[in-house]
Amino acid sequence: MLAAFVAELARRDGRERLVESVAGTVAGALVPVCAAGWLAAERTAAGDAVVVTGAVALAVGSAVTALPLRGWAGAGATLGAAVAGGLVAGAALPTVGLLSGALLGAAIGVLVAAGDALFDRLPALEHRLAGWAVAVLPVAVTGILVYVVGRVLVG
Repeated sequence: MLAAFVAELARRDGRERLVESVAGTVAGALVPVCAAGWLAAERTAAGDAVVVTGAVALAVGSAVTALPLRGWAGAGATLGAAVAGGLVAGAALPTVGLLSGALLGAAIGVLVAAGDALFDRLPALEHRLAGWAVAVLPVAVTGILVYVVGRVLVG
């Protein structure tokens, strides 16, 4: 974050779009750090079980966003589906358990629903590369949630 501010202070181009540039630089550094959470989660005590539970909750929640539900109904369905996916995976993997699976599913459901609401109507997403970037964003950002749940709740 400090490097982003220093880079912006060193600019010599008239200082236009300063906020957008700092936000882009910080977000560009934050996404890979969050994605590294998938690797770190695998090294926790529950390891593979936490990663599989997070991946199942993410897959189920993301699949629901493809349904033609909008607004609060879509957000509620996404959250419910992710919690259900976390519960099923938590029940199947006793290392994780029901409570941790449900909490992980809820955290992932909120993240996926918020991302869907944020990016749903952006006209720039009609381009193929922008669409792919938004499609993989939940996978990258969810890594830090999986790590935190694996470290705090499971051990």
